[in-house]
Amino acid sequence: MSLDRKEPKKEPPSPRFWLVMFMWVLFAVYVYSLPWLARKVNHNFWMNPNNRGNEGPLCTISVELPGLKCHNGLDVKALAAEDGREVICGCTQGMFGEALCPLYGQGFTLSQFLGSTTAHATMVSFSMGPVLSTWWYLGWVVLELKPNAFLMRLMFACLCVFQTFWGLWLLMPFCLFVNINVFDQRVCGGALVMFWGVTAFLCWKEGRKGAAFVIMTVGVCCICCLLLIILSGYADCRDSFWMCTYGPWFFESSMLVMGFGLTPFVMWTDNIRSTRTAASRPEDQMSALLE
Repeated sequence: MSLDRKEPKKEPPSPRFWLVMFMWVLFAVYVYSLPWLARKVNHNFWMNPNNRGNEGPLCTISVELPGLKCHNGLDVKALAAEDGREVICGCTQGMFGEALCPLYGQGFTLSQFLGSTTAHATMVSFSMGPVLSTWWYLGWVVLELKPNAFLMRLMFACLCVFQTFWGLWLLMPFCLFVNINVFDQRVCGGALVMFWGVTAFLCWKEGRKGAAFVIMTVGVCCICCLLLIILSGYADCRDSFWMCTYGPWFFESSMLVMGFGLTPFVMWTDNIRSTRTAASRPEDQMSALLE
């Protein structure tokens, strides 16, 4: 007589997973649409159509300014004329950073497109979901994977550093505070890498090999993007126009999107539904606060 063995039924993804995934998709769409969005919005609003308070146009930098030129070899005057204007959007002018052509001696970067208060505020809004979901995932790690006190404090410190320098990066425009902006970006990225590195170690140690593999795969992809950013700095614009013009922005954005996407990726892999488990121990109080 044969016995029928039934496979354990896997629960469907929780509403929380779909919310986290939805917020991540919104963030990715915003970041990847920045070149088109910046050009379209600046085209419609550079002249300040409402002219409230008779303040004149938002963008005032003349294309005749000495030394003004496109990094990719295009003619900034011709590009502005095609866009119906004789000025470009300078630092913190316009609705977004100037998107006609890269003007800072290198290809477009994410920071260049975010060269206005509107763009930064939008970035804060769309990144809020992925950032909060990462904090929520830390609570799940503490409750379910039960790291020792040192690793728990290290992960918490990593996210605190990430949160602080993420805010500073958004606060310091690239066109005004170049060195500070780059420093904030590197510290912010390093803290996030360390957080996910510790998480991968814990997942592997606790037998959650699928989640650890996802984290390591994203890490390898981010390293490849970093190398491509470096290579794009040496690209000849005559031979590799896209790489020279948009390479730094695209690969930088890809690193950020993949880093923020790790929470929904790992939630899907581990079928994480909630952190609503018993948290009666004193050392679990921190994670309870993150609920």
